[in-house]
Amino acid sequence: MLPADFKLRTDFPKGEQARVTQNILEACQQFRGLSYPDGFSNIHDYLFKRLTIVPYTDEVKEIERTRRWKLTADELLKVGTIVDTKYCNDVVNLFLSMAKGLGFDAKLAKVFSKDGEDDKIKVHSLAIVESPDLDERYLINIGSKDKYWIKPLPKDQELKFGAELPNNWFIWKVDLDQWSMGLNDSSQEHSTIVADANKFFNK
Repeated sequence: MLPADFKLRTDFPKGEQARVTQNILEACQQFRGLSYPDGFSNIHDYLFKRLTIVPYTDEVKEIERTRRWKLTADELLKVGTIVDTKYCNDVVNLFLSMAKGLGFDAKLAKVFSKDGEDDKIKVHSLAIVESPDLDERYLINIGSKDKYWIKPLPKDQELKFGAELPNNWFIWKVDLDQWSMGLNDSSQEHSTIVADANKFFNK
């Protein structure tokens, strides 16, 4: 899960979580020259080959809870593990840093939806990637191993709270990364995002 000498940080500067580092740039090298947006699927496949998925068991539950939302993209690349069913934001942040390393504008979309079967609020992380040269913008479900998808996102669509996105997702916030949203602890999911989503659906 975490190397024995690894220390979780206690400061969470805005924009730092998905910052482009030398390690990230080296990981990007093999993807230069690919055609985009189709090439994003190659990055998706690379991420899930590079990162080992650890089963979410009682033995790892507490470690997962303490590290969730606290790793930078660079740190995740070094640690090399993600926890089953709990990894979407980790993977999205790593993708965002790689997309920026390849010259794209990339942001995190923290989104929510309501499950029709049990009325439960679901929270997820998606990537929004924009090409300055091609004047195109895409919404990408990069943080799911088996359900990757990419959809065009109109450039004139406002990315504000409650705006509806493809596949029945609604925006909570869009920013550089979760730390820029003020999120750095897993307990905040219910106290902020789920609470706001419930107000949205019950208005």
